[in-house]
Amino acid sequence: MRRPVLAAAVVALTLGGAAQAGGGPAAATATPIPTNLARYDEAQLRAVLADMGWKAEFSGNGKAPYLGVWSKLGLPYQISGIQCADAAAQNCEAIRLRYRNALQHADAAGIARRLNAKQYFLRATFSAAPGGGTASFEPERVIVLKGGVSPAQIKANLAEFESWIVQLIPGIGLAFPASYSGLTPGLYSMTMSTGSGSFSQNICLTPSDVRDPILKVAADMTNGGSGCSVSNGTGSATMQCTGRIVEGNISASGMSTSLRFSGNALIDTDNMGGRARIQFQGSASRTGDC
Repeated sequence: MRRPVLAAAVVALTLGGAAQAGGGPAAATATPIPTNLARYDEAQLRAVLADMGWKAEFSGNGKAPYLGVWSKLGLPYQISGIQCADAAAQNCEAIRLRYRNALQHADAAGIARRLNAKQYFLRATFSAAPGGGTASFEPERVIVLKGGVSPAQIKANLAEFESWIVQLIPGIGLAFPASYSGLTPGLYSMTMSTGSGSFSQNICLTPSDVRDPILKVAADMTNGGSGCSVSNGTGSATMQCTGRIVEGNISASGMSTSLRFSGNALIDTDNMGGRARIQFQGSASRTGDC
């Protein structure tokens, strides 16, 4: 969880704390890395891929323009240009990430169903096999480009997508963690209050962050963005933290773009062994991309 961007007024006993140059002429000029991508542009995508060490092997048109890509791990992907799914979004383009091989598994339908129910980063489509063969599922990630998306966001999506694929490919290991926050990655505006006052700050939830249980996400937010572990629990848990919070109890609930939390915490008041017990409550809502 990356902290951010902005921390506002923090009062005593709240949890925010203080708050290429020059060679000779070249025969051909490589496409520079764009500042943002607002549409499917093969040259710009190739520049972003090359910068992260991925190789665009071939391109094509078909129903939609696409790039055949190899990652640094040697896994094959397809990046295609599509129209935004929302019919009301006029002149809106997106790119779709797909693993080039359908993932076969005896429980393909169950895996696809659980993936779609427990997280928002990717979607999975089940495909029955003709002739009674092994069924498959196809995970994909759609990135809407309307308004422009930074190369850093494209790279973060590609890296996180590959981490899912590594877990899902049969033979590498089908590891499906039991709990996800259900939150959509992005920049969240968080406000929290205690008996001594309130404060606000912006916190970036990365794709990896939102794969944690919502109780872990909420505990990290109370501690300024990171540093907490939580006991297993549904709805509430105990937490141990490094930072301003020493330990405490927390309850949390959320939807895809917001969460609410409350609890009590023992906090370090002076970095010299001083302690105080406080009650807190807070909420956070997604405001955009990081």
